[in-house]
Amino acid sequence: MLLYHMTSANACLEILRRKRLKISLFDDLNDPFELLAISTGEKMNRILLQYMKKTLAKKHGLLCFSSTWQEPLMWAHYGDKHRGVCLGFEVADHLPQQVKYVPARLNYDLSSEPVPFSSQAAKLVHESLYTKHIGWAYEKEWRVYTDLREPEKDGRYFASFSDELVLREVLLGERCKLTTTSIATLLDRQAPQVTIRACRAAFTSFVVTNQKAITPRRVGVFLERRRPVI
Repeated sequence: MLLYHMTSANACLEILRRKRLKISLFDDLNDPFELLAISTGEKMNRILLQYMKKTLAKKHGLLCFSSTWQEPLMWAHYGDKHRGVCLGFEVADHLPQQVKYVPARLNYDLSSEPVPFSSQAAKLVHESLYTKHIGWAYEKEWRVYTDLREPEKDGRYFASFSDELVLREVLLGERCKLTTTSIATLLDRQAPQVTIRACRAAFTSFVVTNQKAITPRRVGVFLERRRPVI
């Protein structure tokens, strides 16, 4: 599955040099309703959900992707106002899960649940990992839920490129100062082929599109896209 991750130009350079993506921590995400998709009108719901959120945040994080690179709001919010870069990854099909966008919070009374939760409640709590308000729908988000292992000295966590996380595309924002040539020098010529393209605002619609005036670059070894092993 080809999914996209937007970042700043400087962060992109570090990602390409070190061949790894930063894992997002729940406490650092920009939506205060993360993991709180279930209504917390009841006090016991609030207590249980906050406990769940704190427990998950200590051991788990997320790799966040989008199914599109053409949404201008994504470039504005996550691509440093179109000065950044969008990285396209081939992600193993079994890893990502699509975020569901809803107009209202899920209603379920957790206060009467046994500990541990019943299967129905456990499923609903898990569903809250991938449920957000409909206002975020433009992100078309897919998430990879991952364990937190050894942090860097600064407390950050990373996921290295692998057979399940293969870099395939580097898309330069319309205002990005990096060039296709400068990116090509950072890429491993023995790794699977990566296409480097420049982007611009479309002429006739509100989407981001390819900048045809700049010839794409390709670096690496051409390999047919691997199919998941079942």
